[in-house]
Amino acid sequence: MAFLLIVLLTPFFTFLTLFLNQKKTQKWAALASHVSFLVSLLTAGYIFLFISKPFYEVFEWVSLSKIRLGFEIKNLESLMLLLVLFVALMVSIFSSVYMAQEKNLSRYFAYLQLFTFAMLALIVSSNLLQTYVFWEIVGFTSYLLIGFWQERPEAVWASRKAFLVNRIGDIGFLIGLILIFTNFKTLSFSDLFTLKFTTEQHTLQTWIGICIFLGAMAKSAQFPLHIWLPNAMEGPTPISALIHAATMVAAGVFLMAKMSFFLTPETKTFIAIIGAISMFLGAYWAVFQKDIKKVLAYSTISQLGLMILGIGVGGYEASLLHLFTHAFFKAGLFLCAGVIIHQLHQVEKQYHLHFDVQDMHNMGGLKQKMPFVFVIYTLCMFALAGLPLFSGFLSKDAIFIHIFQYNAMYKNFLSWVLLILPLLASFLTAFYMARQWALVFFGEFRLEKSQNETIEFEKTPLNFKIPLLFLSIGTLGIFFSLNPFVAEKSWLWELLKSNLPQPNQVSHIEVALITSFLAVLGILLGFWQKTSVAITQILKISFEIPPIIFRIPRTIAQFLFKNYQIQRIEGISMLIEPIMWLAHVSTHIEKKIDSFINFIPKLKVVLAHIIAWIDKIIVDGLIHFILWIGKFLGGILRETQGKYIQAYFGFTILAVLALLFFVIHYFN
Repeated sequence: MAFLLIVLLTPFFTFLTLFLNQKKTQKWAALASHVSFLVSLLTAGYIFLFISKPFYEVFEWVSLSKIRLGFEIKNLESLMLLLVLFVALMVSIFSSVYMAQEKNLSRYFAYLQLFTFAMLALIVSSNLLQTYVFWEIVGFTSYLLIGFWQERPEAVWASRKAFLVNRIGDIGFLIGLILIFTNFKTLSFSDLFTLKFTTEQHTLQTWIGICIFLGAMAKSAQFPLHIWLPNAMEGPTPISALIHAATMVAAGVFLMAKMSFFLTPETKTFIAIIGAISMFLGAYWAVFQKDIKKVLAYSTISQLGLMILGIGVGGYEASLLHLFTHAFFKAGLFLCAGVIIHQLHQVEKQYHLHFDVQDMHNMGGLKQKMPFVFVIYTLCMFALAGLPLFSGFLSKDAIFIHIFQYNAMYKNFLSWVLLILPLLASFLTAFYMARQWALVFFGEFRLEKSQNETIEFEKTPLNFKIPLLFLSIGTLGIFFSLNPFVAEKSWLWELLKSNLPQPNQVSHIEVALITSFLAVLGILLGFWQKTSVAITQILKISFEIPPIIFRIPRTIAQFLFKNYQIQRIEGISMLIEPIMWLAHVSTHIEKKIDSFINFIPKLKVVLAHIIAWIDKIIVDGLIHFILWIGKFLGGILRETQGKYIQAYFGFTILAVLALLFFVIHYFN
């Protein structure tokens, strides 16, 4: 317990120190952040290596409701702690140079610490209520980080959009929690795992699973709640790396993997459909992007869709394995993009130019100017494309085995859709990454050509190289398995292995050949499409194919781009009218509620005046009247009493005589 508290509280207290002393800590905020993450990472490493037994400890919070809070650490939680802290440390080191010129550096690193703390606490939560609390804190801190540049309207708008879209999913998550507690009287993961669900509870269990998945849909940017993620690129690039690699978007996949025992076949089918659609559309949208970061953002949507699809078809371990491998190469890609953007910003200032530093059409030929970044980017790109010998191939192949197995089991229309869409997305992934690779690193430096002058880049700082070097290690398949072709031989697979029943495996070789062929084909087409000789021209010369054949796919692509570009209408065009109607109704209801709420204080004022009048006229008047009566009667009696003692004796004697006369007369 003590070691876990060190892991959790070190970033939390660092956040408090930096946030409450922003002016004083400006100079050493970066160092404090590095040390904080390093201490937590080493402690988490100790827990992973030397505390072999699962750790589970709870304490009572609200005794009346039997709500018990606590922490649990098993293999999955230990590995997630290490992953989050490692990526956070790399991002922190990178940020020390990337954000060095910021005036609010302490605030930036304070938010970074709080964001990481919330994710760590979410990982080790022992029940769904605790998970939900830190789930919300993760969402709130992402809002702070995405909108860190408050002077930029686009960043502020993007942060609000991320916050609001995630609240939509969180409503579903909250409804799921209420249904679970109402029907099963517990929110503990361990208690839910041991429950025996009846057939009468099957429908309820299905709807609960869908409600919880709604939260994961928003957090992991799945269609149609993906719309916040591309706009989140307005935030600092290191934060994009952290969000996309191992924290916020990974939380949804982590939660669904942890709750996989609770999911019914119907829920899994729904999850698989959403995952397949998200994977394909994310890859498709990425093809049309010109912003270097937005290509990677849509790529994240696609890769998260693959993980969600894997959970839907029963590939629990495979999806988690891809979550870990994806964290390395996606963080590496974002940080490489950060180096490029940083260098182009320096060029913009040094040469007094004005251009979009994130537009890939302003790049080109950077492999000569930034060879180190080119090598790292190439490794990460090959891993994302899923080429053999790279970690991405290992994990993607494991998921595709489950997808092929699902198709072999059911062989219906849905199973074919769930197979074809991921295969198309896999091809498109290799295509758009090769296209980006060619646009950024090959050919001539287009900015230099347009300015007709030689542009020199600064030397890449060491604080940029160190994180990239460490992250690139995770792109190699041999890092995860001595046999980089079979995921089941991976040490990580052994640690993530669950007790859930596993289906018979299809042929590894067939799946590997298909996915590898699509990856190689996508890279060749994507690279050639942006180099000197177009692939269409090669085919025309080699096979003399009529030109109309080449116009057909171009026409289809233009039609899709212009008329089916869902991302331009926020991915939910079919829901715009219902959402607008709901918004108007909600606004009308809110105005009525506001008018009622505003009426209450006015009513209180009127009632207060009435009560004051009653108090003053009736209550006080009655009291004054009683006092006046007493005073009046007292005055009459006082007049009967003079100032002579002899008179008092006379009145007394007369009273006694009258009393005696009354008694004698009454008894006779």
